[in-house]
Formats: sequence, C-alpha cells, structure tokens
Amino acid sequence: SSDYSKIANTPRPGHADYTAHVKYGGLEDSRGGGAFSGRMTAPLCIAGGICKQLLAERGIYIHASIHDIHGNAEDPLSEIKKAQVLRDSVGGTISCTISGLDAGYGGPLFEGLEGRIAEIVYAIPAVKGIEFGAGFESTRMYGSENNDEFYYDENDTVCTRTNNCGGILGGISDGMDIEFRVAIKPTPSIARSQRTIVYDSTEEAVIEVQGRHDPCIVPRAVPCVEAAAAVVIADLVLTEKAVSSAASKKSKGLTTASPTSASSFGLASDDLSHLRSSIDEIDLQLLNLIECRLQIAESVAAYKKENNLGIIDSNRETSLLKRIQSLSSDDLADLNVDIFKAIIRASCKQQEKILK
Repeated sequence: SSDYSKIANTPRPGHADYTAHVKYGGLEDSRGGGAFSGRMTAPLCIAGGICKQLLAERGIYIHASIHDIHGNAEDPLSEIKKAQVLRDSVGGTISCTISGLDAGYGGPLFEGLEGRIAEIVYAIPAVKGIEFGAGFESTRMYGSENNDEFYYDENDTVCTRTNNCGGILGGISDGMDIEFRVAIKPTPSIARSQRTIVYDSTEEAVIEVQGRHDPCIVPRAVPCVEAAAAVVIADLVLTEKAVSSAASKKSKGLTTASPTSASSFGLASDDLSHLRSSIDEIDLQLLNLIECRLQIAESVAAYKKENNLGIIDSNRETSLLKRIQSLSSDDLADLNVDIFKAIIRASCKQQEKILK
C-alpha cells in the first residue's frame, strides 16, 4: 500500500485516479486502483468458470486467446520483453469464440447479443474496444463480400459460407460460432517518468510509478474475456429457456412458468441415448427440487410443533391438488395429481420425524 500512498495526491496518467477523485471527492481507495483495479476480475473469473461448466454440459464452449500484442501476431510475447527493457508497456488484442450456441438467442435493440456481451466485456479494466466478426474491416467491403450466404449441410442444418457477421444477425445468434475481438490498452503504470498534476494546488509534477506492474496485461485478460462471455451466454440460455417455457404455458392458458421445456432437452430427437440423457438431466433437477421441498417441510414441522398444530392440513392439500390439476395438460392432469399426492405423503412422513 505504501507504493500508492506516494501518489495519492498526484493522479497517474492513463488510470482512473483523476476521474474517481472527481466522482467520489477524495473518498476513493487509491490502493491498487481500488474499484478500478484488475483485481476486480477475480470474482468475475469465478462466476465465469462456473458458467463455463454449465454451458459445457449443454455443448456450448468458449475459448479466448491472444490475437496479437503491439500489432505482432507472429511472436506476440516478444513485444512484452521489448517493452520491459524500455521500462514501458504494450497492449494487444484478444480473440474469443463461442461455439455450440443454437440460432435464435438474443433479440433486437437492447436485447442484442453484441450489446450484452460488450456491456460485461467493457467492465474488464483496460478494455478499449470490441468488434464482432469482420468488425471494422467490413467497412472496406462491398455488401456482396460482407454478406454471409446460407446453405444446408449434410444434416439439413442451416449454415453460412462465411462468418463476417460473427455469428450474430440483428442481435440474434444465427447458429454459427460467435466470434469477437477485444482491444486491451497498454498497462498505465509504467516505470518511466510522466507528467501530472497535484490535487491540492495548481502545480504540475513528475511521477515515476513504483511497485510491481506488468509491462502487458493481455495474457492476464484472456480468462477474464472468457469469463465475461460465459456469464452472458449462461444467463441468456437459462433465461430464454424459461421464457420459451412460459410462452408455451401461456398458449395453454396457464399462469405459471416452468424453468424448462421439453424442447430444451431435445425430446424430439430419435436418438435413444440422447433421450435418456435428457431424462437423466430432468431427474437431477427433480431430485434437487424435491429435496428443497422436504427441507422446507422440516421448517414447517418445527413451526407446527411450536404452535401445537397437526401435521395434516386437509384444506391446503385439497387446494394444492386442485391447483395442480388446473395447471396440467388435460391428458396428464390425473397423473400429475397422483405424483403430487405421493410428494405430499413424503412431506408428511418427514414432518412426523421432526415432531418425534
């Protein structure tokens, strides 16, 4: 922290020191850049790592890598050594690919995939730009060159012959790989002398930033970009699955939304192993939900014991079963009622254990 106390009154060029000082009136934490530090990506990477695992279970994968450093794509790491010798720093570009996401995710205007990815990517300190597909290069193309022509592959799946759009059309995924690149600026903290100002006077000063600072943060930012993309796509997949299910129930005149739908598990498939895999996934969700329900039943039992109430509440049970029947498809109503009767019996057994 002592390295930062020396510059608490003199903002470092290229850092958020000055703007944070204006915004928070001197109450900002200057140590390590405070809320603007690259350290803030630690929780992002934790969340992204979890989301990547969830996505991998659905066949969706995210991979980022160094595209170039200081414009050098052939031997990018050599540029870091050069900058270190010069007591300076360099930036670079990170490329990221999201594969396995079906067509149809995202939406127009503020629901667009580009905007949602860009929003969280820009939360990574040092990010100064993002482009999808051909990006700025598309400004040099004719429409006939930039347009991605469609075709059917051997499995009758819609594909595009090129991917200049980066897998996104109108803010919605088209089923191809989503491809984007992120620009990372040079590390602001450098060992060379730089001119700045002094907060509590109208004087100028010369500072040399002390401490341990990377001459390039591009390699460190690679997993951050992956994590950012994973959080967005996981949120999108889970949210749109729920929305799809809600729309399905609405068409049946129902009022509640299920977190999943049959189509989201690929139940239309003719592959038996795929169907069984889908059933296994649903069973796991059911198991977790039932266990949660039984845990709540234990709390209900504790309340009943404290207030001398009986285990069975016939009125509530009747009301619950009627509700289940009204929310069910006509051909499954009786079966669903039988299943919930069994769940209610299990709940009562669990409560009896608590009361004893």
